[in-house]
Amino acid sequence: MHKLHWKYICLVYHLLGIVGSASPEQPEVDCTVNGTLALCPSPCPETCEFLSETCTNECGGPCVCKEGYIIDGDLRICVLRSDCPAELRQTTIPLHYPVNIKYFGSYLIHNDSTDYKSWEVRIRTIRKPIALNED
Repeated sequence: MHKLHWKYICLVYHLLGIVGSASPEQPEVDCTVNGTLALCPSPCPETCEFLSETCTNECGGPCVCKEGYIIDGDLRICVLRSDCPAELRQTTIPLHYPVNIKYFGSYLIHNDSTDYKSWEVRIRTIRKPIALNED
């Protein structure tokens, strides 16, 4: 009976360890006033600069813009399309360069600041028109 007792104690601690590690506390995310949290949004959202077209099957997130709003990549907030800078003309971005919304909000800053910097570099390097949208 003594061995059985220790097996139960070990099992309980094991399960507590799994449950504790499966639900780590997430940092607070600021999606700004016109954004909202989403479970698995597209990693290629529409922005003032880029149309949302065919994209990869990966999850973006954690923030998406509310209905009627798109991302202003410079301000990192959701704005009405009519509030996008007049000098920008939306372009189509190729599939292998998704404009990932991970940089939107404060999620990535808390979790991985080095990845945040690399996304900044990638976003800055694809600002030149790749293919103009004729619509």
